[in-house]
Amino acid sequence: MKSLSKIGFWPQKNNLKNKKCPCGSAKKFKHCCFRKKELDVHEITEVFKRNASKRVCLVPEELSYECEGRCSSHSVSKKSVLNTITENGHLQSIKNDVYSNEGIFVDRIGINKASTFNGFCAKHDNDLFKRIDDFQHELDRESIFFFSYRTICMEYFKKAAQVEALKELKNKSGQVQKQIFKTKLDYENVAMRDIKKEKVMYDQNLLSQSYNSIDTLEIAFDNILPIVASTSLFPYYDLDLNLLQDPDDLDTEMQMFNVNVINKENKGYLIFTSQSKNVICNKFYNSLLNKDINLAFVLNFLFEYTENIFLSPVFWENQSQELKDIFIDKFRYSLKPLPNYIKDLKESELLRAQILFEHIDLKGIIPLCENIKLVKG
Repeated sequence: MKSLSKIGFWPQKNNLKNKKCPCGSAKKFKHCCFRKKELDVHEITEVFKRNASKRVCLVPEELSYECEGRCSSHSVSKKSVLNTITENGHLQSIKNDVYSNEGIFVDRIGINKASTFNGFCAKHDNDLFKRIDDFQHELDRESIFFFSYRTICMEYFKKAAQVEALKELKNKSGQVQKQIFKTKLDYENVAMRDIKKEKVMYDQNLLSQSYNSIDTLEIAFDNILPIVASTSLFPYYDLDLNLLQDPDDLDTEMQMFNVNVINKENKGYLIFTSQSKNVICNKFYNSLLNKDINLAFVLNFLFEYTENIFLSPVFWENQSQELKDIFIDKFRYSLKPLPNYIKDLKESELLRAQILFEHIDLKGIIPLCENIKLVKG
């Protein structure tokens, strides 16, 4: 194999050390990438873990003076949602273990550790979300707003941590990895731009108590769902496979919605929320209104689009190994490595949308959809 210096990608160290480094830093090669080595998977993972463990309260600046206590929160409510599917204080969650040969697998997790992120101080986590954590109220517009607000804050927290980790990795790595991290960072900065814009609007709704100023699509089931989740997504295709927004267009702001899967009073709910008058999201909602929404759709949707999902241990253990492998493969596909994922991004998103209604043979109690309601803000 030719060396990088011989094909012109890397300066020949003997005579070009004083030239500008090809990484674009504007520094001399000898002061930049000359002595940097490629990072191994353990070093890379530790950088991501360290940035994800930082603590910050994500309330609007106007409320930050009230902050008290250690920052730790659940993106999916522990008391009112996770508790509905636990068995002896445990749930099933997806794990992606890069340190062993296990890879991606589903394993038990204690309820106290499930869905945690360090995004709210103790005071604001209790004060802001008391309504949905105690959940003594009906599932009204105000409750749905706070489920959605917690979700967008969690996504903002995760994306900010990824951006900071990629910046650090780009600066620490050798030339080959540097290009990969730079490409990934460019995409994550664009996503961060759009998530930040969304969070600012939710912050404004929170401060003005404009809880009805969001659009909601509420899908109710006649029994509790064996899976709960919380995530934010950019809808690139609707469910009729029409392109809504181009994932390769980095200059145009992408529209997004939040998704919460919860249980309350022996019923399950799949809830989509977005800022009012969001044309892109409403096209997605309208494409869903005339579809046969069932538990298979919920499972396909969540395993395709998010890792922040938790399953009933009884439900998961009752499924065949073949079906478990199918769902793990769905999740693995969503984690395609760079640069292939970016190269085929539009095609990947279309393939995802095409398989959401695939039939799957589920065992156990299967909740049925009993109502779909779209409410405009």
